[in-house]
Amino acid sequence: MRHVGPYEITRELGRGAHGVVYEARRGPDSPRVAVKVLLRSTSDREGRARFTREAQIAGKLRHPGIVPVIDFGLHDEHPYCVMEFCEGSSLARLLAAGPLPPADAVEIVAEVAAAMDYAHRTGVIHRDLKPGNIMIDPQGRARVTDFGLARDRNLRESLTRTGDVLGTPVTMAPEQVRGERGVDHRADVYALGATLYRCLTGRYPHQARGAVELMEQVCSRTPPAPGELDPRISPELSAVCMRALEKLPAERYPSCEAFAAALAAALTAAAPAPRRRRRALALGVAGLGLLLALPVGWALRARGRSAAFTTTLAELESLRPTAADARAARGLLERARGLARHTDEGDAVEAARRRLTQGLLARVRGSTTGWGERAELLELVPALDPEAAQTAHSESLVQALALAAELGARGDGVPQGPELLRRLARGDAELVAQAAAFEAALSWERQVLEA
Repeated sequence: MRHVGPYEITRELGRGAHGVVYEARRGPDSPRVAVKVLLRSTSDREGRARFTREAQIAGKLRHPGIVPVIDFGLHDEHPYCVMEFCEGSSLARLLAAGPLPPADAVEIVAEVAAAMDYAHRTGVIHRDLKPGNIMIDPQGRARVTDFGLARDRNLRESLTRTGDVLGTPVTMAPEQVRGERGVDHRADVYALGATLYRCLTGRYPHQARGAVELMEQVCSRTPPAPGELDPRISPELSAVCMRALEKLPAERYPSCEAFAAALAAALTAAAPAPRRRRRALALGVAGLGLLLALPVGWALRARGRSAAFTTTLAELESLRPTAADARAARGLLERARGLARHTDEGDAVEAARRRLTQGLLARVRGSTTGWGERAELLELVPALDPEAAQTAHSESLVQALALAAELGARGDGVPQGPELLRRLARGDAELVAQAAAFEAALSWERQVLEA
């Protein structure tokens, strides 16, 4: 095959049971891309529909930790999708050399957790997270790929029937193994827990001779804790991993964000363990996992983290006090804080956060476009600075009550509701530090009228 649609094939990168991945270009001066072609023809309507859905779902995800889909189509009745070309090694290839030091394992899993938390908030569940679907780029960043089994909670129709078993058994949650309906984002939490287990111990939670035995173990047996297999793994980190692997979704972490926070706390609480001798990290060109071997020491990860921090901080500092940029700030802050642990630049991250928060509050106070914009901006403040949001709320509550009291002194003590609403709607700067001012004034009015 020399072409796939308008893309000229350069070479084959990898081949699996369902598809083949090529390196390609659209033109001689265009950037390299990875093209995944479904092996089955479009006569398999369900396979085609799943493949098209993968492209549609992954195409709407835009996060530094997710390899984006940029195009898709049909070629000789075979569906294909085009992804950004990602240089680096799959985590699976990296783990072939053995388990990782706990700090490195936590860093990788936490980065994937941040990407998946974004996907979950967008309404997308991956359902096949595993080391082979996690790329480590030359800068040491973890990126999620292959949303082939993903489900969009916002879609009315589902291609998954009760009893279908979709995913990779070694990282599948029990509810997936049983083919249950209603599988939600906590299945991805389980898969991340299984991936962490593999990173820490060099093996998956369950070991079996065949698929049936493996699935029985996933559903009914508790694996040994990582600390039982390697005493260098702290009890705190071991406990966090085991909670992510709970059989019942309700007993796992409620989100990938909560899982990542628990990992960070466990790593901080644990006594420093001796670092293993640094390994060479095989890096190379790999759209979805096939590599050109390029030995690079773990020091490259440190240098890459420093460069990645500089880029992330610059992007964070360039944000403006708008709703769109404030939403983007959450993911950037998570990433910058994680990278800052290795650069001693935490103060710069917090300074950028404070500038953005104060800019948002200033825009709220000076807004002339009505309560809709103010409310939208203020909803974003707590995620950036809970303390500032609480202070603004307290100040505005006092202001609102003072105004209501002033107006309530007229007309036999009954607040002049229409006048109050008009003044609040005009956007007096001293009244709009928090949208709660509006609600506080109305609440005060109701209390007086009911008295």
